[in-house]
Amino acid sequence: MLVFALLAFLSGCRKPSLQDQLVIASEGGDVREIARLLSLGVNVNCKESHSPEAGTPLIWAVRCRQEKAVRALLRAGADPNIKNGPGESALFFAGAYEEGMTNIIKDLILAGANTEEVKKEFEDDWPTSPNRIAFEEAIKLRDQGSKTQY
Repeated sequence: MLVFALLAFLSGCRKPSLQDQLVIASEGGDVREIARLLSLGVNVNCKESHSPEAGTPLIWAVRCRQEKAVRALLRAGADPNIKNGPGESALFFAGAYEEGMTNIIKDLILAGANTEEVKKEFEDDWPTSPNRIAFEEAIKLRDQGSKTQY
């Protein structure tokens, strides 16, 4: 009986998969660890396995307001239009916060995020909202052909 309990305990203490490690590094803004995991071949657009939300590293970096991690992931080719399990993109989460997301919003849009899907949420913000202003400015820059230098 003790052996079975020990085996059950040990199986619950497994090291997270490389994909989950990338999500964890993205949540924590650990750019060095993100680079290490990507150099090992981890897919930048992988989805976490431990949650029904199935977010990508980019979604989690946005949700945790990790601007440097967002840029590192976009530079590595992260797709800003991939949605999590409930159907929410990274730009959706960037717009959900009231402040402190202007650079992330711009980076996502200039990296090709679909703005039509979340346009209504940004338009519902006050005209002076920093997020709304960043959203509108980034669309103008994108439409003028600007590219973000990560």
